[in-house]
Amino acid sequence: MHANDVYDVVPRADLPKGHKLLRTMVIFSTQRDDHAIRTMLAMAVARGMDIQQMDVNTAFLNAPVDHEIYVQPPAVDGIFSPNTVLRLKRGLYGLKQSPRLWNHTLDAWMREQDFVATATDACIYRRTCKGGKMMWVAVYVDDLLIFADSDSDMAAFKKAISKRFKMKDLGSPDICLGIKVQHDRKARTVTMSQEHYLCNVLESFGMADCKPVGTPLCTGYVDKPADKEEPLPDVPFRELLGSLLYAATMTRPDISAAVSILSRRMQHFSMDHWKAAKHLLRYIKGTLSYTIKYAATGDTSNGSTADGVLSAYSDASFASDVDTRRSRTGFVVFCSTGPVSWNSKLQATVATASADAEYMALAATAQELMFLRQLQEELTGAVLCEPTLVHTDNQPAQRVAEHAASRMRHILVKYHYIRECVDTKRIVLSYLATEHMIADLLTKILPRPKTAQFCTMLFDQRPLPGCQPRARPHSGRSPRPSTPRQDL
Repeated sequence: MHANDVYDVVPRADLPKGHKLLRTMVIFSTQRDDHAIRTMLAMAVARGMDIQQMDVNTAFLNAPVDHEIYVQPPAVDGIFSPNTVLRLKRGLYGLKQSPRLWNHTLDAWMREQDFVATATDACIYRRTCKGGKMMWVAVYVDDLLIFADSDSDMAAFKKAISKRFKMKDLGSPDICLGIKVQHDRKARTVTMSQEHYLCNVLESFGMADCKPVGTPLCTGYVDKPADKEEPLPDVPFRELLGSLLYAATMTRPDISAAVSILSRRMQHFSMDHWKAAKHLLRYIKGTLSYTIKYAATGDTSNGSTADGVLSAYSDASFASDVDTRRSRTGFVVFCSTGPVSWNSKLQATVATASADAEYMALAATAQELMFLRQLQEELTGAVLCEPTLVHTDNQPAQRVAEHAASRMRHILVKYHYIRECVDTKRIVLSYLATEHMIADLLTKILPRPKTAQFCTMLFDQRPLPGCQPRARPHSGRSPRPSTPRQDL
């Protein structure tokens, strides 16, 4: 604190009238924030970029305050007089303004270095260097993940930021936001896993020596509500789901559906729900080694399997929720052979037919893809001319998305976003048979063989189904004439 000139000691009698005196305590902690980095890692692999990690020591102490703040000194013998207060000159950990102040300080310095914050994410910066080579910096409070096409640009940036702030150079990423990351630039691969984290979860809940099972929940699991008249069981159900939610959103799409289903019972759960959660831990025990891997294949075509190109799978389970009869959306987006985005979520409204549910799932997939496409365009500085391939296993939903139909007039307007994306050729739809639909894993609990089949596609680098757009099977009937799009 003395090195950063964080405060001035002021006599308590000089405290201005009307100023609130904030209390303090001595705390030693590590500040971390999680943010989706998978798309950047997949793109970096495709470009053969160098990836480095740096940490800002006592980041908040570098940010000057923008108004007068007085705090009461911590009760540490022999350091401060009881008749003094501290007038802050820089941010402190625990001060509510500190994250914003630090962000403004770092943002100002990044702009001085000709970096531009992306519109899709204000914590991701891009700079075009000499020769058109790119640099990206992802900021997570005091953690920096740096991507560079050129080794010299990387070295120059690290030298410059180390002059401005006191930095810790962590080299090639190892542990990033609690995730084990391994980057092999020569082989052009990046792997992500949370084996160590999940081992700790198993240990914490007394399941380290449990017997593994092959599915996240029992096959055909029906999520029944608990009797609200019964008292809550004295078990750490909420704590367990909170621990698993982090893994489900970061590196384990295979447990997303199970975690989402069980999370609906957080407010009132029964022993049946606790047993289901322990079943999920037994599944994790047998799948600790599952690792997301991004790899450059050398494919430079415009196809859906080309390095750095997005492709998606979209599905829905019709009326699967026993309480509301709402359907569940599931989608997964791939880039550079690995999943970069996925979701398993109960739809906001009841679908009256399976085609309606699939249509709404396509709309959710399109929204996520538009975000990822914009992020890619900002990072590369180039407009994506080719549409993104989206696979669906429902032909009626595909027909409606490609050609307006009156049968969908009752669908909320927001779900027709998929039509606009298809019309503007930002998305192209392709039919894929249900037995190959990997997004099915995110809509329901599948039997063990299907779970294993789709997990090999998610984690084991098996070829993905439907690599190129495929027309719907011909039904033998005359094709419907195309109708002009009607205004909604």
